[in-house]
Amino acid sequence: MILVIGEVLFDVFPDYRRLGGAAYNFAFHLKKMGFPVRFISRVGNDTAGHEILDRLTAHGFDPHEIQIDSDRPTGTVKISLDAAGVPTFDIVSNVAYDCIEPSDRVKRALDLRPRLLYFGSLIQRTPEGQNNLRKVLREKSSATKTFYDVNFRPGCYSREQVMSSLTASDYIKLNDDEVVEIGAMAGQSSDIKTIVAWLIQQFSIDAVILTRGESGGDWFSAKAHIPGQPVAAGQLKDTVGAGDAFAAVAAAGIIQRWDPVKTLSLANGFAARICGVEGALPPTDAVYAAIKEMIKII
Repeated sequence: MILVIGEVLFDVFPDYRRLGGAAYNFAFHLKKMGFPVRFISRVGNDTAGHEILDRLTAHGFDPHEIQIDSDRPTGTVKISLDAAGVPTFDIVSNVAYDCIEPSDRVKRALDLRPRLLYFGSLIQRTPEGQNNLRKVLREKSSATKTFYDVNFRPGCYSREQVMSSLTASDYIKLNDDEVVEIGAMAGQSSDIKTIVAWLIQQFSIDAVILTRGESGGDWFSAKAHIPGQPVAAGQLKDTVGAGDAFAAVAAAGIIQRWDPVKTLSLANGFAARICGVEGALPPTDAVYAAIKEMIKII
C-alpha cells in the first residue's frame, strides 16, 4: 500500500478549473495504474470541499480519509500559462490542507506499514502543518520508505523545513532549479552533480530523481548516475502536473523494484503524455492503458 499525505485543491485556469494538488495528482495516477493507495488530505466544509469528496469517491478513494475543516476553506490555486504552457501559481493561503492532522485514521494506516509514504513541501508552509507532518514521520515504521516531492512554490517553504524533510527522506524528486536552491541553502557548490552527491551522502538518500523537462529525468544513487533521455515532442497543452506524473511512475518503479533505466523511460513517456492534456489529470482513463500494459511487461 502507498500512503499519500498532502493537498487536494482546485487549480483555477483562465478559462476552466481542474481538481489538482501535487499530492492528489500523484495518488490519482498511481490508483489509476492499479496500485493500492490511501490518500489523506483536508478540505473545507464548503461547496468546493463537498465537490472534491464526491469526485474522490467516484475515483475509488475513501472519502472518510479526507478531513473536514469547519474554519478554513478548501484550497485553490490560480494558474496562468505563458506561451510555452509553463505555469505561474498564485496559491491561496490559510486553507484546509494547511492543517492536516495526524488523526486516528492516519495512525491506523501507518500501522499497516505502507511500502511508501509520500509527502511534499506545500502542506508544511505553516508551523502547524510542518509539526503535524513531523508527528506522522516519527510514527511510521522503519519498514516504510519515504518519498519527498520537493515542489517548491514561492513563499511556501523555508530552509529549516527543507532540511527537516531531507532528513526524513529515502527518495527525493526535484528539478534542476530546486536542487541548485537546496545547494545554496546548505552553502554547497552550484554544480548539480556535486549537490546531488552531497544530498545522498549527507542524508543517506537511496535515490535522487531529478526532472529536467524536455531533457527527461536522471536517477542518482550512491552507486550510479543514470541519465534520462530527451522526451519526444508531442502535442503540448501545458506542463501543469508533468512532474507529478513523472513522480508517480518513479514511485511505481521503486515499489516494483524496476531497473532505473526502465523506470526513467516509462516516467518520461508518461509525463510527456500528461503535457498533452489540459491541466494535471487526463479527462479519461485511456492514457493509463499504455502505462498499465508496460507495467505488466516488466
